[in-house]
Formats: sequence, structure tokens, C-alpha cells
Amino acid sequence: MTYPDGSKDEVPVKVTVKDPRTDADKNTPVAKDQTVKPGDQPNAKDSIGNVGDLPEGTKFEYKTPVDTTTEGDKDATVVVTYPDGSKDEVPVKVIVKDPRTDADKNTPTPKDQTVNVGETPKAQDSIGNVGDLPEGTKFEFKTPVDTTTPGDKGTTVVVTYPDGSIDEVPVTIKVVDPRTDADKNTPTPKDQTVNVGETPKAQDSIGNVGDLPEGTKFEYKTPVDTTTEGEKDATVIVTYPDGSKDEVPVKVIVKDPRTDADKNTPVAKDQTVKPGDQPNAKDSIGNVGDLPEGTKFEYKTPVDTTTEGEKTL
Repeated sequence: MTYPDGSKDEVPVKVTVKDPRTDADKNTPVAKDQTVKPGDQPNAKDSIGNVGDLPEGTKFEYKTPVDTTTEGDKDATVVVTYPDGSKDEVPVKVIVKDPRTDADKNTPTPKDQTVNVGETPKAQDSIGNVGDLPEGTKFEFKTPVDTTTPGDKGTTVVVTYPDGSIDEVPVTIKVVDPRTDADKNTPTPKDQTVNVGETPKAQDSIGNVGDLPEGTKFEYKTPVDTTTEGEKDATVIVTYPDGSKDEVPVKVIVKDPRTDADKNTPVAKDQTVKPGDQPNAKDSIGNVGDLPEGTKFEYKTPVDTTTEGEKTL
């Protein structure tokens, strides 16, 4: 320093240079997305991308707890507290994500489905909980299902999730013939012969009983009249196990098992002839008109008409 008279003194002094700004003024923390599993608690410090540029001793905390109970992008705020007590608030994003694949997280359940012979089943219809699986999930059969014949067909549904992961589900396709038993079968008529007074069996009027389903039943639509001989038209009702029916026109032949001799009683009739004339055997029978047409008559031995008298034969 210099006095008025021009003399001088030099005095050692200390000058402190200080930035009047707070740490918050001097620093700009940068937000950084971080990913955590559901249920895990994120670290506020990991949501700041330039921690290394900030003053040593800086502290980090979320303004409010981050909800990680469900998946999704969660908006949050990190409060950055500097050594001088000043603060910054930084909006950040915490991504809550389940590290498991969709296949790990889901369990598709098999469901039997029924299709008609020749139809193409839909793979999705063989999964019972489609509504529980992620939107965009795709379904296909591992190999085509053979529906050319009826029966239970085992197959596998490949379930492909939106993330590309896959489940394979064993399922059963029931292939059925939609036709009734009546549609599928053709009973054939067969003539049967019974004696007068006997009751015919309806089953014996069908010629291909062995080709029809087990449990098929047979009955006449109306009773067959067997009190007289002849060919009797009738109808057999064929009832199949599924309840469907066929009606089959048939013929029942009613026959008297007795011989004509058993059924008829020719009555003797006296006849008179002149000596030397030959009697006609037919004229010795009194009820020729009651006997079957075509009946023939002859004497067992010739009648001696050379002499008069009653000749017993």
C-alpha cells in the first residue's frame, strides 16, 4: 500500500475466491432409465446417468416410493441432495419387467374339441384358457390332424407368445361322424317262412343283421297275421343305438306244414255201374270239390265188374 508521502508497505493478505452459486446451480444431473424385476426396489442413484460428474457426497433418493408390484414404465422423481444441502429434482423412468419369458409365465391348458369327419379343427379351440394368455398369442397344430376317420386323435398345439417363446400342449381331437346310424346303415329285407299260427321274429326278416351296430333292435310295425297261409307283407322297424330308425318292407311266408293228406279227408261215395263197365275212381269220392285242385284218383286194385254185386275196395 502507498502512503500520502509516497512511502509504501507491503502486507501479505489472503483473498478467498468463492462461487456464490449452490451445488444445485452448478450441476445438472441426467436422468437414466433403469430396469428392475417385479417386486425389486430400484436404487435412486441408478436412475442418474452422470453420477460421476456430481460432487462427492451427493445423495440420491426417490421423492416417493416406486411401485414395482406390476410390470410397466413407472414415472418417478429422484431428489439429488448435494453436500452444500442444495437439491435437484430429476424426473426419471423405472421400467418394471418380468425377466421370465411369456412361456415361463403362462400355462396353456388343453381342451378337448369335437369336429365332424372331414372338418379342419382350429388349434385355438383346443386350448381352454385362451383368454388368460397374452394378446397376440398364436396357436397352430404341430402336425395336421387326420379327420378322415372317426375317433380320438392325439395331437399337439404349438402356442407361440408375443415374445417368441413357445409352449407345446398335448391335446385330443374327437372326430365324429355327424350322420345318424340310420344314415350310415342300410338294412336289407329277407323273406322268412313260418308255420300257420307261429309268431315270426322281426330280426329274421333282415338279411344283414351282422352288419348293423351292436344293440340294434327289430320289431314289426304291426303284428303279422299268421292265422292263414300265404305271403304276408309287413314292415320291420329297425331302431339303432342312437335312436334313429329305418323302416324295411319285408315278406313273411306263412305255410301249413301238414301234407295235403293231413289236411284233407276224402269221403267215400257209393257208385253204381253196369256189369262190364269200368267205374271212375273219382266218382267214388263224395267231396271232390273240397279237395285241392289237381288231386288225382285211382283204385288201388281193379274193380271186378264181370259179375253183379257190391264190390268192396
